[in-house]
Amino acid sequence: MNIQNTTRKCIILSFIILLSNNSYSKDVYDIDIYGYKLSKSLFDYFSAQEIKGMIKQTELATQNKFDRYQYDGKTKDGAYDAFTFQVRKGDPTLILYGISAVKFFGKNNIELCESKRKKITNEIIRKYPKVKPTTGTYRYKYLNDGKSIAYITQFLIQGGAMRTYCIDWSEQDEKKENYEDNLRMDLQSEIFLKYKK
Repeated sequence: MNIQNTTRKCIILSFIILLSNNSYSKDVYDIDIYGYKLSKSLFDYFSAQEIKGMIKQTELATQNKFDRYQYDGKTKDGAYDAFTFQVRKGDPTLILYGISAVKFFGKNNIELCESKRKKITNEIIRKYPKVKPTTGTYRYKYLNDGKSIAYITQFLIQGGAMRTYCIDWSEQDEKKENYEDNLRMDLQSEIFLKYKK
């Protein structure tokens, strides 16, 4: 009888864990993008030599508080062309405060980008039904003519946010900066978001 009660309790506990695991994440640190997670170090994923070979830039939209490392490595399934990782400026441990997966669509291909973004957004809604999305736009006022715009869906999660967005670069930005319309899926900690303009 004692074995039956223990077995019954284990079955019930397993059922509860299965239900809660797939439908909701406690916070942004439980989520990963292709295995990359916030609060981990860039050194957990890459050698010092690989990091040295990445493109490093100041993340302008964060009041110059963060640096961005760009890794130009496609995913095996071809879904993304590159990743960017945001770390605090001057942090020798390279702890991740933001992660972006990037898919390039060339110049003037915003419709194709938006179609892909809607599919990814719907997948997130199905996976995390308790997290309600908000939508909006963001203008890149600090760049050249200030006409580039991002179309964003954001999911606020404890500890930060998950976002999908397409960037429609202005003609001037495409020419001067050699930018291409692109899709991004982000994980961002609330610390990183605090400094975003």
